[in-house]
Amino acid sequence: MENKIEYKILDDKIIVYFYGELSCSNVVKYRSLLNSILDKGNGSVYFDFSHTSFIDSSGIGLVLGRYNQLVNDHRKLFLANLTKTSYKVFELSGMFELMDYVEGVKEGVSNAIIHGYQNNAECKVVIKVSIEDERIIKIIIQDYGKGIEDIEEAKVPMYTSLKELEHAGMGLTIIEALCDNLEIHSTPNLGTKLTIRKQLKDSDIG
Repeated sequence: MENKIEYKILDDKIIVYFYGELSCSNVVKYRSLLNSILDKGNGSVYFDFSHTSFIDSSGIGLVLGRYNQLVNDHRKLFLANLTKTSYKVFELSGMFELMDYVEGVKEGVSNAIIHGYQNNAECKVVIKVSIEDERIIKIIIQDYGKGIEDIEEAKVPMYTSLKELEHAGMGLTIIEALCDNLEIHSTPNLGTKLTIRKQLKDSDIG
């Protein structure tokens, strides 16, 4: 796999994707590249590691340096879609004490509780997981809450049905950005079903 960085901007949020290795061989080049990418927005930043095959201490230092840079600018850095190996490296280095880890399933369940059930944690959210052909993981998240009246409007960054909530309006946007395919089926007053698909990489197995 080629070592590279790609990114996308959703409203003022930035999602950065790391491909291949994140190590001493490329952190110097990546440092200046990341600085220019982070200057393109004013909001939170998500580092996505779903395509990362290896991280060493230099890679951890690169992430920590960008975290400090963002904190000084009153912005947040989130870690997203860590592979099994990457998760262990960040866990051992204590990075989770500084930064939040987000994934599509977490955002989907949060959306169901906050928007579908109006923060009523006693209501039921059903999660089903299966493996399809070609190692595609399929996750279904189903609630039986108020539903979504306009799905396309709900997918627009910063849109929220609960204006009083701080930092609301990015849940579906984040899920769509972190997975390979997202299907949404919803009926007002009956509930919402999210079907999330993600291609498993070799580093996710074993």
